[in-house]
Amino acid sequence: MTELLANLAPWPNMDFAEFGEVERRPISRIQKFVASFLGRNWVAIPHVTHNDDADVTALESRRKALAAQGGAS
Repeated sequence: MTELLANLAPWPNMDFAEFGEVERRPISRIQKFVASFLGRNWVAIPHVTHNDDADVTALESRRKALAAQGGAS
C-alpha cells in the first residue's frame, strides 16, 4: 500500500484564490480520520465501469403506442 502511494504524482501547488474568495476552516478529528480512508481507498481500489448495449426498439415502439392510447408515457 505504501509503495502505491509513494508512486503517486505530487499534489499540485495551486492558489485557489484565483477562482474566488477562499475560506479556511478547521475540520474535525472524525473528518480527518474518514478522509484518510477515503483517499486511501480511492487510489487503492480498482474502479470498474461496465456498459452493455441493448436493442430497445420494440420496447420504445410499445411505449409510444401505449402513450398514444392514453396509457403510460
